[in-house]
Amino acid sequence: MSKKKKRLKDHRRNEITKGIFSVLESNTKQSFNYKQIASKLGINDTEGRNLLIQRLGQLTEKKRIQQPERGRYKGISKGNIVEGYIQITARGNAYVVSDQLEEDVFIPFNRINRAFHGDKVEVYVFPKSRSKKIEGEVKQVLERKKSSFVGIVDMQKSFAFVRPTDSRMHTDIFIPKEKIGKARNGDKVLVAIYQWAEGEDSPRGNITEILGKPGEHHTEIHAILAEYGLPSTFPLEVERYAEKLDTKIHASEIRKRRDMREVLTFTIDPKDAKDFDDALSFRVLEGNQFEIGIHIADVSHYVQP
Repeated sequence: MSKKKKRLKDHRRNEITKGIFSVLESNTKQSFNYKQIASKLGINDTEGRNLLIQRLGQLTEKKRIQQPERGRYKGISKGNIVEGYIQITARGNAYVVSDQLEEDVFIPFNRINRAFHGDKVEVYVFPKSRSKKIEGEVKQVLERKKSSFVGIVDMQKSFAFVRPTDSRMHTDIFIPKEKIGKARNGDKVLVAIYQWAEGEDSPRGNITEILGKPGEHHTEIHAILAEYGLPSTFPLEVERYAEKLDTKIHASEIRKRRDMREVLTFTIDPKDAKDFDDALSFRVLEGNQFEIGIHIADVSHYVQP
């Protein structure tokens, strides 16, 4: 099958899936057979009917729709559906915190359904047994907390994967050849996810920034900024203001402080750091005692109201 035909088939499968939910959720008390659903969706060709039957089986197996009797399908009652925010653990399982429930909903790793940590999701809650905690399945992602992730490039022959560094992210991100850019195998990068279609094992992404080689100070600092969506560049007016800051230490300022300039003091920042704001000092005191000083830069001195 050519790539174009596969894309068209995937698109139609997604449209059929949406149609199934539309029909079944319009009246959750009524059940439908596949012919009735096909008629409502205007599907009258063999390929379309086969895709419909296939999706009905898959959705039933995943408990996203019900099959009250052989060959008939129903939507899930809204009474069993809640909204909340998903928290994924390093092991791959998750919990959904919802204002609609007193307890968190446990989500097994195989029922997370393409959700990422922190996403707002819609969850189907399974009937609770007496001995077990509330359990459910993510029905759909309502809102992404974020779509950009830091990871390591794993180059393949004609594509790449980015393996996220966040332990709560349990899927690699597929990068088509044309979205790789100048990234190389082993680079730490920032990747933006732009699609995760139904039935695909991995989301698709675009490498938006090459952060550098893992372990290097510059790389890791920028990786932290990127992971939390913090800026690594600033507006021109901010840059100009910073350039005008008076870096001289005036006598009036020294009088306010304890002068440690004659004490052995050394920075603990790496040699390639952009600023040296952490230091240790050491000196021998009377009575064969030692003094170790820990010094943190007073950044507030340069930030005037």
